[in-house]
Amino acid sequence: MVNWLRRRGVSVVLLVTVFLAAACEGRGPTTPTSPPPPPSTGGGPSPPRESMAFEMSGVVTDDEGTPVPGARITVWLDYVDLSSALTDESGGYKVNFTGVPGLNKGPAGTEEAVAFALVEASGYEGYARYVLGTTQYLVGNIQLHRIKRITAGESAALTISPDDTLCATDAAVGDQTICRTLRVVAARNGIMRIEAVPTQAGSKLPMLRVYGGGTGARGNPSLLQVAAGIEYTVDVEVAWGFNGSQSFVVKTSMAGG
Repeated sequence: MVNWLRRRGVSVVLLVTVFLAAACEGRGPTTPTSPPPPPSTGGGPSPPRESMAFEMSGVVTDDEGTPVPGARITVWLDYVDLSSALTDESGGYKVNFTGVPGLNKGPAGTEEAVAFALVEASGYEGYARYVLGTTQYLVGNIQLHRIKRITAGESAALTISPDDTLCATDAAVGDQTICRTLRVVAARNGIMRIEAVPTQAGSKLPMLRVYGGGTGARGNPSLLQVAAGIEYTVDVEVAWGFNGSQSFVVKTSMAGG
């Protein structure tokens, strides 16, 4: 599970999870809200917050709302698995763990983060999010995207929403990204060119991370020496904090031989 993050360059220590409230769209876990703590009256630093026990449960489905059995949900903190579970035949799961709300620092909206949740299932894009410890019982309904596979020379369309997987690239606050993933198979040896083009006027270019076969590249466009028969992963990344959805066409082409 930790390797899934490391393949994307994650070096965040004490990185913690924020499940955004997107239940109405079926994307991302939802966290019941609770009243804010009373304001401090002492004028000095706040006393350390105590560790709390949490229970997180929900249902994992695919793009069409079909339950995904056998998906692994892992609650993780500082490269240590706190708890994990597999979804049942109806896509349901439940995990219990302990954490300290507010102990970790992340982007705006993650101040109450207590852990980091990872979801993996065969044939689906990985999913990772901060988890907010605003109440003891957390609800995390998660929708996974099926992995798109193309052959080098083909194109694919991807839409990224704010509730898609966190794909952090370093520990600095503000550098976290949201991403979608596709796989590209090289039919022959050569140089593969990958480019992601926005479909909406005025949209910024996303960042690309391409890796596989013991090599990798970063940039948009990216050029990568590839070998026939090897499947390469392409992460399409946009900066944390955007509104609405962003759509892109990922174009691939081959040169050399």
